[in-house]
Amino acid sequence: MNFPYVKLPGLSKRPLIETYFRYKNTSLKNPVLCLVDSGADISYFDMDLASELGLDVPKLRQVDSWDISGNRFWGGVSNIVVIIGGHEFEIPAIFSDQIIRSFCVLGQEGLFDQARVIFERYKWNLDIRPVR
Repeated sequence: MNFPYVKLPGLSKRPLIETYFRYKNTSLKNPVLCLVDSGADISYFDMDLASELGLDVPKLRQVDSWDISGNRFWGGVSNIVVIIGGHEFEIPAIFSDQIIRSFCVLGQEGLFDQARVIFERYKWNLDIRPVR
C-alpha cells in the first residue's frame, strides 16, 4: 500500500496516513490523520481518541513515557486495532491527557512488527505492506 506524503499548510511534506480505529466493539466511522514515526517506540494518542473509542484511561495500566523534548509524562496503555489501507493491525498505544492532537503518532511497536514499512522520502512515498 503506497501513501504519498501529505503537505499541510505551514509544514513540510510528512508521512501522514488516514487511519481507522477499533477497540473492542467500537469502531470509528471517520479516519484520523496519523504520522508514521520510525523514531517513536510506541504509538501515542490523545484523550479525545480514547473517549471516542470508549477507553477508560484511568483504569488502564499507567506507564511513563517521554516526549521529543525529553519531558516525562504519564498515560494509560492499551491494545487497539488500527486499520490502514483495509488491513488490520493490533498495536499497543499510550493515551494521555498530556498529548495534544496535531496528528496521532503511529510508532514502531506492533505496526512495524506486522508490516514492512518503507519510507521513500526521495519520492515522497510511504509503503506499508502486511507481513503476516
